Amino acid sequence: MCMRRICFLTFIISLMAVGTIFAQGMDWSNPRAQITGAPSFTVHEATYLPSWGIYHIPTQAERSEIGNLAYSLQQVRNAYGKPMVIECWIRPTSVNPGKIDSSGRIVSDPNSQYKGRNYNREIARSSDGSEHVSGSAVDIKDPNKTLTDFLIANQKLLADNGLWMENEVSTAGRVPANRWVHLDKKTSRGGEGGARYRIFKP
Repeated sequence: MCMRRICFLTFIISLMAVGTIFAQGMDWSNPRAQITGAPSFTVHEATYLPSWGIYHIPTQAERSEIGNLAYSLQQVRNAYGKPMVIECWIRPTSVNPGKIDSSGRIVSDPNSQYKGRNYNREIARSSDGSEHVSGSAVDIKDPNKTLTDFLIANQKLLADNGLWMENEVSTAGRVPANRWVHLDKKTSRGGEGGARYRIFKP
């Protein structure tokens, strides 16, 4: 049992290192840039704050978290075989605002009214303990519940990539069209147990 734990921790640490390496090689000023090692996902998807119509320029630590999560998401995307449309990714507690300049690049906007504000609390009304705060959680649109059903049936895929899925009742939305999947990489999570060992209740 101890050996298994050591192997699992080694695996998680290696994924974190991969995320850091990928993040360092990124052009974070290009919203169309694919996240290195995760070509299905872009800088725009990871850093755009739709409710305010601005970008968040992530810190180095946030970039590492985004890169780590993106690499795991890409493994899910490869197995799923269908597009995964991002609803929201990072929700910072202190926004470092960015805007698109005339060349189409993301540049700092120090005079923005949103500088330093808590997007996570103001928009999502969520706890600052949310994994979205660091960039290690993502919500994916799933109106037809196809991704949800796929992940419930393939929880080993989640486990192999250090991912947890929020209970589908919590992400059902008020109408089916608003349904989403929440995935995160919180290491201290515990699942519901039994056949739902990688699904958690918030």
